[in-house]
Amino acid sequence: MPRQIALWIFLGLTLIYLGITSGRVHEPDGVVMARTAGAIVERGTLALEDPGYPPGFLTPGADGRLYGKYGVGFPVWSAPFHAAGRALESVAPAGSERAFGGARFLWYDAGDRGQAFPFFGVSLANAPLVAGACALLYLIALEVGLGAGVGVAAALVAGLASPLLVYAKSSFAEPLTACGLTAAAWALARWRRGVRAAALGVGAGLAVAVLAKPATLVALPVAVVAGVMAARDPRGVAGGTTAARRLLAGLALAALPLGAAGAAMLALNARLFGAPFATGYGEDLARWTTPWSTGLAGLLLGPGRGLLVYFPAVVLALAGTVVVWRRAPWAIVWAWGCFLALLLLHARWFGWDGGWCWGPRFLVPALPLLALLAAAGIAGSPPRSPARLGGIGLVVVSALVSWTGTLVASTEYHHALRQLLGPGAYLETARWSWEVAPPRAYWYLAKDYWLLPRALAVPEARWLGLALAVCLLGGVLALARAAWLARAPGRAASAVTPAPA
Repeated sequence: MPRQIALWIFLGLTLIYLGITSGRVHEPDGVVMARTAGAIVERGTLALEDPGYPPGFLTPGADGRLYGKYGVGFPVWSAPFHAAGRALESVAPAGSERAFGGARFLWYDAGDRGQAFPFFGVSLANAPLVAGACALLYLIALEVGLGAGVGVAAALVAGLASPLLVYAKSSFAEPLTACGLTAAAWALARWRRGVRAAALGVGAGLAVAVLAKPATLVALPVAVVAGVMAARDPRGVAGGTTAARRLLAGLALAALPLGAAGAAMLALNARLFGAPFATGYGEDLARWTTPWSTGLAGLLLGPGRGLLVYFPAVVLALAGTVVVWRRAPWAIVWAWGCFLALLLLHARWFGWDGGWCWGPRFLVPALPLLALLAAAGIAGSPPRSPARLGGIGLVVVSALVSWTGTLVASTEYHHALRQLLGPGAYLETARWSWEVAPPRAYWYLAKDYWLLPRALAVPEARWLGLALAVCLLGGVLALARAAWLARAPGRAASAVTPAPA
């Protein structure tokens, strides 16, 4: 039954994300990675032909060809989606590509059939990743003894009331990183319960996260500390006199996939850029020029990128920390450790704001486990108490903010602001102005970020619009099914026996 509920959560959220897809790849970073995916599928290479990008997005390789500067993880993951879009192109009615047009700022010709459908395929690649991370939250909740209700609530908070909702529509690499970190946390919970092979899963999850975003290596010390705590916790199977031996065995197993990923990444760097530690980011890696006060304030409180602005329910994670600490201290170290590692790393970088994006993009990989803590915080308060009602209110506000982000592409917002204020002033305004903060400004912009109404408005593409509508309805029903199974007496009894509290 637990896995059945997790599958319903995964199916429901995936279908909802498909139903609200934009059908386009708006982000310049995403376009570069999508073209890299296309190069993998169609030419068997990572090299790109420069279609006229501004400086800074493509990097000359040692062979003289141009390459995207981003991690290889997301292009590899999205390659099958590119292929699926190409296959759809061959059977879609003529003229249906018109449903993908209309964007004011786009780095490819969405009206060109040969580009519209492959990019449409890639635009769907993050949907199952975010849904998968949310489904894993349910399984983690069971592993640490929080119960099925908290697990479903955590999945819904993360998937429908946090910035993850918006990033499920994007083509950034952060959802793949989030899925990797969440999968590693679930694997660690299973290893603590005595599943020896789960240590491989810890390493595999971290490997996926690092291949997507090499900066995620800052979470490696956090994983080691959490692993030591899990091994020494007397409430888990890993406790007792064999804790040191189990820890060493676990570290060795986890190191296998992580080491393989690291070796592959270094070898790829050497081949593409001439040295193992040379990356496509070049000199940008040395630009740690932002004052701490600026980066921390911007990522936590700022109107343009502040976590508390875009996910106010995260404050509930503080109460949830007390609840979960009693059951699984290692999970608290993992959740807050990953968050702090990413926060402190990016707060000093010159591009701490993440560019043209929604909210605190660089903190997105840490949000799933913070959502789990937030759900535990609500559950830990008495029913119908002011604390419980206030917590639910914060989740509702977070949902309203997040669903606002699904209405307008962040690139359309930034492009409009740049046209209004000019290249020299718009970025600081986007970071710090409450007057034009996206949760407010989006209501004054053209809402063209859903493919569904555009497809229904094009006669040749109505089949696609109807398919998206079915996905949206099916997703709601699947989530309702998951919630019913979790609440039904005896239905949520788990084959997984959580570690005793």
